[in-house]
Amino acid sequence: IDKINLNRTRLYRTRELKISQEITTKMNEELERRIEERSKELSKTQVQLSKASKLATLGEMAAGLAHEINQPLTGISFVATSFRKLMARQKLTDAELESGIKDIELSVKRMSQIISHIRIFARQETLTFRQVDIIETILARLP
Repeated sequence: IDKINLNRTRLYRTRELKISQEITTKMNEELERRIEERSKELSKTQVQLSKASKLATLGEMAAGLAHEINQPLTGISFVATSFRKLMARQKLTDAELESGIKDIELSVKRMSQIISHIRIFARQETLTFRQVDIIETILARLP
């Protein structure tokens, strides 16, 4: 009887151990799934935070940018008004015309640079890294 009881106890414990292992395995799988899910959520949140940060910074810069763009526009407007007045009086010389056109070109170039910098800043690209053979890259650039 003792031997039978011992065998039963061993069988029960073996079953309990097997059931415990299965439960532990399923719990581990569930935890791994949750960790992976949270990691994906965290990555998405980090991307959103980065975008929000850029937008907030861009919003703060708006007043300064408006001023930076308004200055060349005011210069262009001033040159155009001066040209009109001088033309009305028929006193617009070639030197004044050339000087005014240079001012306009410089102002337009300045605005283009400002806009280019804004576009670069606001670009929503993510960097991807890849291995590169440095020697091959350098040799490809040599004349």
